[in-house]
Amino acid sequence: MNLDPAITKGSKTLTSLYEDDLQRSLGRYADRLAPYRVRPEPFAPGEPLFWDAPDISTQMLATHLDPTTDLASRKPETIDAAVAWIVATLGQQTGDSVLDLGCGPGLYAARLALRGLRVTGVDYSRRSIAFARDFARQQGLAIDYRCQESRPPTALF
Repeated sequence: MNLDPAITKGSKTLTSLYEDDLQRSLGRYADRLAPYRVRPEPFAPGEPLFWDAPDISTQMLATHLDPTTDLASRKPETIDAAVAWIVATLGQQTGDSVLDLGCGPGLYAARLALRGLRVTGVDYSRRSIAFARDFARQQGLAIDYRCQESRPPTALF
């Protein structure tokens, strides 16, 4: 059996016949799909409920907290190394401020606070922020967690 896309049927190749059929099929849905083909402007607000949707936020938090995978957050040893690098490279000292945008459940923020830094963590997922706040309270860490969309720092303060 020859699967060469250049095989012709009449004057059209099988590839072009397939593409024509695909276009006809998609044409039925073109009006409904059109809004999704428009690219947003850079830094334009996205879908406000995506990260906070119960099914998304539950699974995302579970994946963040799974220490065996690098799918959402990194493994604990990687986070520890990254925090050590940030503190050393930036010359962070006790009392210095750090802003963690997209902090999720606060895995980096908590480690930074344990090093004596004043940390503000921002994330759009209420579930992740609730977890982060509860963990910080249990550990006696004074971290300012904010549940809001990340914007340039001037919009936050």
